[in-house]
Amino acid sequence: MKGGTCPLTEQWEIYVAEKKRRGHKKTLYDHSASERENIIADCGGRSFVSNQVNNWVFRKLVYEYEKMTNLSKPLRGELDSHFPIVTGHIEKTLTSADDTRKALVRYPDGTGVECVSIPSDKRVTFCISTMAGCPGRCLFCASGKHGFIRNLSRGEMLSQYLLLSESINDYPANTVLMGSGEPLLNFDETRGFLFILNDQKLADLGARRITVSTIGIPEGIIRLAEEELQFEIAFSLHHPDEKQRRKLIPLSRKYPLAAVIEALLVYRRKTNRVPTFEYCLLEGINDTLQCAHKTARLAKRVRAKVNLIPYNTFCDDFRPPDRDTVFTFRGILEQEGVTATIRRQRGADIDAACGQLAGRR
Repeated sequence: MKGGTCPLTEQWEIYVAEKKRRGHKKTLYDHSASERENIIADCGGRSFVSNQVNNWVFRKLVYEYEKMTNLSKPLRGELDSHFPIVTGHIEKTLTSADDTRKALVRYPDGTGVECVSIPSDKRVTFCISTMAGCPGRCLFCASGKHGFIRNLSRGEMLSQYLLLSESINDYPANTVLMGSGEPLLNFDETRGFLFILNDQKLADLGARRITVSTIGIPEGIIRLAEEELQFEIAFSLHHPDEKQRRKLIPLSRKYPLAAVIEALLVYRRKTNRVPTFEYCLLEGINDTLQCAHKTARLAKRVRAKVNLIPYNTFCDDFRPPDRDTVFTFRGILEQEGVTATIRRQRGADIDAACGQLAGRR
């Protein structure tokens, strides 16, 4: 990978070896459509069974083979033994005063990740994690506080999605990959999960209802653009000055801001989607008038919109700016012709707001 490889490769190799030692099983949806058909055929099922399973999972919220009554009993037993649909379970759930729900999903190897269900105006948005921990190590984000643990497979990401769906007895209107982890450093598995969400035979979620959040991995942004699907993309800017941004986001030292901007221009050209700049406002650090003007110039280059996120506290190193400062920052962006919004805080009382996942469990 240009600019350096994903850190802690050695830990990943140790994890793979440990999975083999534990006899880890892939889920059915860790496999492609053709592979799933072959798996079912090898277990004694006919070609149409794959569609029957998909219907149970994505239309009826049924994830246990034994409840799939139109499958033969021997086939149900074979599939259940070798290819589970959901791996892991919800170990703990917390519900916020605003009905935001955070779930701790525990996988068979002991790894735990958090995901969130956010209700709003009769719609629900799921926030999904793509890694356990995060190599970004953003100083203001709880997800990277303990560093990178491991990548998640597409089946493990889907497990979060399905377990959350089961917990609310419905599927979401929108899904954002804004939980712990950097999606584009786990590109192949993230791509696989995105395709499951977007596939009309599976989750059938429109590409424009799926958002990928990234600290800015140029090659990953371009690879995603080459799929020519209209997934929304959100770039975590957080500071318009290269030097200061590298202090806040250590991993960004490998990925120059200029290269990220060029990659976003490619993304916009190929997908015709408007990128979003995510900007966590930190008192006295990136909330100045100068920062606002510089952010506006960067956003105008890509014709991006800006989503301002007043800092959600997880440690005492930072503080959110006061209300007037937030609105002044937004006003400058708007005066310069940039669409700017202020993200509504959701789930902060259960550490489920932006930047708080994997903090205090």
